[in-house]
Amino acid sequence: MFRDIDVDEVKWSTDLGQDLDPMPQAAIVYFVKSIMQQTQLVGSHEILYEKLKFYILNYLFNKPVALDDLNVIRNLSDDRVRVLLLELFIKTINRLEHRLVG
Repeated sequence: MFRDIDVDEVKWSTDLGQDLDPMPQAAIVYFVKSIMQQTQLVGSHEILYEKLKFYILNYLFNKPVALDDLNVIRNLSDDRVRVLLLELFIKTINRLEHRLVG
């Protein structure tokens, strides 16, 4: 389950108890959309997607992980992980934009 941090409402949820193969790409797209909305980014969806995916795979959990691992998908929905990931990327993008603008 993914909650919008600002309004504390459920934006997306997946019942992992079903005979359903969760798509980790959907979780990354959720983060991309949230970050783009909060930073008012226009375009660059593919670039941000790949950066998030790389960060999640290699750094988020302090060790390399596989996106198709159900525990990784569950952990991505944890509030602490979600807040950390969103805040990190939003702050970094805002700092980059500030440096570019002057």
